[in-house]
Amino acid sequence: MNIEVKVGSDEQRVEVRLVGNCDIPTATLRVDVACLFQSETPFTAADSTIREFAEKVGVMAAYPYLREALTEAAVKIRVPAPVMALIRPGQVSLKS
Repeated sequence: MNIEVKVGSDEQRVEVRLVGNCDIPTATLRVDVACLFQSETPFTAADSTIREFAEKVGVMAAYPYLREALTEAAVKIRVPAPVMALIRPGQVSLKS
């Protein structure tokens, strides 16, 4: 299982995307999920603050949907569903 985290932001939004790739003997599953966090008022934040928010909040919000989508994809094509571990807050670190 390989999970790529992508983070984008502007003055009113932070988007955290998780792209999961899972190779199993009979298929390759690829799922892309995103969580969009939007503010009613414009804000400014340092890149380090956005990264910390993505690590502590964004990934934790998106990960259950990634797990569910991978499981559903496997069920639909009748292959064994991957078993994905639970993650804890702070367990994910993004590169600077």
